[in-house]
Amino acid sequence: MDVIVKLVIFRFTVPQSDPPLVESWPSARQFDVAPASDIDLHYKLFLVHVELIVSGVAFMTPEGSATFVNMALGAAGTARRLESGLPGGLGFTENPEVIEFRPAGDQVSVSSSVLPLSATADKDEVIAALRLFATEAYRVLVSHSPALRDNETLAPLRFPEDL
Repeated sequence: MDVIVKLVIFRFTVPQSDPPLVESWPSARQFDVAPASDIDLHYKLFLVHVELIVSGVAFMTPEGSATFVNMALGAAGTARRLESGLPGGLGFTENPEVIEFRPAGDQVSVSSSVLPLSATADKDEVIAALRLFATEAYRVLVSHSPALRDNETLAPLRFPEDL
């Protein structure tokens, strides 16, 4: 029997009961989101719980929240940078922390700019987790608000093979 252990877990949960977070989703239905500004999408709408664990180290826990579009765009951009051999990072609107991703051969070193956290994982697995987060975010967002398909802010969440 083969046992596959994932060293990277990067997932989100759409809030169901936390009032400020839940309210950030219905508000998107109250206006035409297709032309919504970058600022609205990045910082005001679609709050989610996010979890990021790399090689057993929890960089983000689902108890907190993050702006979904901002996190998804960061994930997509970081995946693309790592694919090109460049470092990347996930920043937060609500605090100064950056989760830094640095490629080193076939591995990626992940660290926090604020907390004494660091871990290493397979580069392909890290990239796959970042890409999956971004593409699933896009799928959930356009399922919630189909007009977002026409909003250019979300274009980076689509990878060529997903089109």
